[in-house]
Amino acid sequence: MNTVRFDSVMTKFQPNIKKEDVYVMFQLKVNEDSTIRGLPQQFKKQIDLSNIFSASASNDNWDKVNIPLTDYRMKYTVDFAGMQFEAKLENIAAVIKVDKTGVPNTEYTLTFYKELDKDMDTQLAMFLKRKEVDPESGKKKIVEYNTVLTEL
Repeated sequence: MNTVRFDSVMTKFQPNIKKEDVYVMFQLKVNEDSTIRGLPQQFKKQIDLSNIFSASASNDNWDKVNIPLTDYRMKYTVDFAGMQFEAKLENIAAVIKVDKTGVPNTEYTLTFYKELDKDMDTQLAMFLKRKEVDPESGKKKIVEYNTVLTEL
């Protein structure tokens, strides 16, 4: 069984209809200092991403990539902000950004589908781009939540 751990921000949460099925699509965004990558290697038991993601972003020959995962069995128990539910990972998109000092940063967007659950979805929607006051700066900033994906 594979377990993937990271901190993320929920950037999208919306119900969708495909044929006659109603489901919720949500996206989690993960930022990673890409001098040494950790996130893609955590999926290696299910899908080999080493052909796409180098160990360091400075070695990549792309700045944007989109990886559809609909043909893979990527079902997880998702533990996001202390809430647990089942979801299927459908897509990973990544963008490499270079900061002012020249350090590459990879921003991953993980797209999931989950079954509609009125009570759970109402609670989850509260975490969409949630902001809290940063005690150091006194300004509001988007909160990252501990996220754990456990393969089903």
